[in-house]
Amino acid sequence: MQATLTAIAPRRLSLYDQSVEGAARAVRDAVDAIAAMTDPQARARAASEVLKLISEANGLLSRLRREDIQALRAAGLSYRDIGEAIGVHFTRVKQIESGLPTGNSSRARAAKVTGPEA
Repeated sequence: MQATLTAIAPRRLSLYDQSVEGAARAVRDAVDAIAAMTDPQARARAASEVLKLISEANGLLSRLRREDIQALRAAGLSYRDIGEAIGVHFTRVKQIESGLPTGNSSRARAAKVTGPEA
């Protein structure tokens, strides 16, 4: 019998005690506030700080998503079921699960130049 998504991975609904939707709204508001800044030096500094945070968060969130997909696959869910549940195409689910770089990312370009063993 195939497991269901909600039975395997309880929804992670909070991020710093906010709903995920509220957290996303806070990020949008912060970006809008930076865009509205008139002092070029202050705006560039604020943008740099936020970009650094985004880079750090991207790595962590990517790892968490890959681990969750691997756990869901181990529990018997199909790529299609996972893709529908998380809002990505099923072929992308398979790519994420593998952890291999795809497309034209810097990691993918480096893998093409040096080979997958690098």
